[in-house]
Amino acid sequence: MPKIKVNLADIDSDGTPSAIKVAPGRWKAELVECKAEESRAGNDMFVWYWEISEGPSKGEEIRSYTSLLDHALYGLKEHLVAFGSPPDADLDINTDKLVGRSAYLIIGTRKTRSEDTGDEIEVSTVNGVSSSKTASKKDDDEEESRPKASASRDRSRRSSRTSDKSSKKEEPEDDDDDLPF
Repeated sequence: MPKIKVNLADIDSDGTPSAIKVAPGRWKAELVECKAEESRAGNDMFVWYWEISEGPSKGEEIRSYTSLLDHALYGLKEHLVAFGSPPDADLDINTDKLVGRSAYLIIGTRKTRSEDTGDEIEVSTVNGVSSSKTASKKDDDEEESRPKASASRDRSRRSSRTSDKSSKKEEPEDDDDDLPF
């Protein structure tokens, strides 16, 4: 007789596995890691690794992505402002100093295709990052007016910028562990 181990809570009523790990809403989360990576399209981006620290999804992990393409830097700005950067600052960023800090993530869901099966599934997604639990009306208006990109474009946005280290002046290393910027 065949045996199977399955958690029925992970299966939607229509029989498809659920990929929603974080309940939709606004949840406090701690930044676990931030990596500079390259998208499938070859563009530079930051991948932000979060752990939810409150609510029904406490302990779950989720990622957000910020493209470094010039026309998409609003996502990076949103993340940095959530960590306390002035919105008009000229920054030299060391994301390692942000690890362990918290922000509020606006979690939603979206439909996508499973890379494993090709089936349509619904997944958790970070729709915004904020420094406070409640967004102002202005934050909500900006989120609604922000251009919506497809999931594949979100994953593939990366910067074509390269740095020419020989043309940059060497600056002393930041030794202030209390300030992230």
